[in-house]
Order: sequence, then C-alpha cells, then structure tokens
Amino acid sequence: MLVDERERFKDQEVVAAPVKSLRGQDEQKLKPRQSPLFQGWGENLSDEDQEEAQALFEKYGYNVFLSDRLPLNLELPYGPDLSMSMKRNALRAAEIWMDEYKHNVNIAWNIPIKDHGIDIGDVSERKELREKLKCKPFKWYLEKIYPQLDTWDNILAYGGMKNLDANICIDQGLIPGHTPIAFDCFNYGPQHTYYHSNGELYIGGLKSHKYNDNRCLADSGEDKFPDLYDCHEAVQKGMGIHWDFTQGKELKNRQTKRCLEIQKQKLVVQKCTGQKWEIQNIIKPF
Repeated sequence: MLVDERERFKDQEVVAAPVKSLRGQDEQKLKPRQSPLFQGWGENLSDEDQEEAQALFEKYGYNVFLSDRLPLNLELPYGPDLSMSMKRNALRAAEIWMDEYKHNVNIAWNIPIKDHGIDIGDVSERKELREKLKCKPFKWYLEKIYPQLDTWDNILAYGGMKNLDANICIDQGLIPGHTPIAFDCFNYGPQHTYYHSNGELYIGGLKSHKYNDNRCLADSGEDKFPDLYDCHEAVQKGMGIHWDFTQGKELKNRQTKRCLEIQKQKLVVQKCTGQKWEIQNIIKPF
C-alpha cells in the first residue's frame, strides 16, 4: 500500500510560475520557488502531484516521487521503470566479480540475501572467463585501488525496522533535521536501517566511503524522544549511540538503559516495557 505523504506536507509553500502549454500558450501552473527538482522535469504533473513531489524532495533531498516511490500510476517521462533489470544486472556482476563482498549489492539495493525472487541467470561462463584471464580478487581491488571504499564488513542486518507491537516503522523524519519518527512502513530509503556489529544503528542511508559519517540513532537521556545525528557528533554531545538488539526483541540503549518504543504512534525512548522490533534482512546472526 502506498504511503500518502500529502497530509504530512500540506503546508509546503508553492508559487505560480508560467510554463508553456502544448499549444504554445502561457498558463499558470504551480511550481515551487527556486527548486532544483523541477529543472527539466515535472511540468506535466498535476498541481497536486507537483506539491507532493516537492514535499518529498524537501524531506528526503532527492526525487523520491520519481524514483523510490515507484510504482506510482505515473508514466516516467524518459522511459520505462528499469529498476528490476538494474537489480538483476547488479546481482549478476556481484556474483561474478565481488567474491565475499557480493552481499554489498543486496545491502545497497535493500534486496534480501536469500529468496529475493530475481533470476540472475547462468553466470558460469563469465566466472570461467574471469579465471582464464587471471583477474585479481575483489579484495585486492579494495585494498590497492579503492581503499577509501567502506567494505561494510560489520553490517549485520539492514532494511526497514518494524515495531511488531504497533506495526509501524522507524523513519528518518524531516531532512534537514535530527528527530527520527514512527511512520507507516513502506521500506524505501528514508526507512532503511543498518545494524552494525558494535551496536550502532544507522537510519536513512549507509555511506559508501570511510571518510563519511553515518547518521546514528541516539538517546541523549534528557527527554523522551530519540535523536539522529552523525555518529561522531552524537558522541561529542554525550549521547548513547550503541543499542543492544536481538531480532524480534527489544531495542535497548547501552548507555541510558532505555528502550526505543512506540507510544501513541510516536517514536520514544523510555523505560523498557518489552516492545519488540524486527529488521527486514539478516546477514549474520547476532
């Protein structure tokens, strides 16, 4: 079921801007002021869809309407939805070339490790060719050619994270902003979570380079709402960023001993009451 974001952003400011109609006549059409979202795209959307697209762009920082929220009943202006073909090709390339790092493609695309339903076909000939050409292992590439790339070795689980008691998910909330929220589960980018072996829980994306910082779910211990900051910044503020978690059980901050829970449809940190959480995809047992 698609999530309706309009109610959350119904007060977004839009202004009228002239655009050319198909008949070459000027007409007034809603178009957000100075927005890079609509440069070369979106003139043919309805007023309502323009408002929704801009609201999502303001929240997430990229064109969620056109990409992550597919399928919507919207024909892409530049061609068909190629996401499944791209996922298939990415999984094929990973199977052939990436060795023990092939699961990084699953993490990047939020594809289950097993039973994902994508047929990558027979890659045996490509593997034989790689062996015949004596290509170096992918680990050599990471160490010698692109050492800045984060290998994601310590990611244990990823995907949407749902509260099983309230049937609602963690969402990164407004960007820019530092307050994660609870929202209906739709498991696209803003709701992607990543559980690290050290107990850090990243929300809304995973950085691909070692020199970039992920955004950690944090508990300041000072109020009942959780925070979302770059991990180093959260530590500097004295926040607890490490969480004890077992699939299907509570999510407890190690520093404050409080649990992430849902109270009246809001995301809170409070004395643990036994609420249970589940993350979509498990890489390694924990």
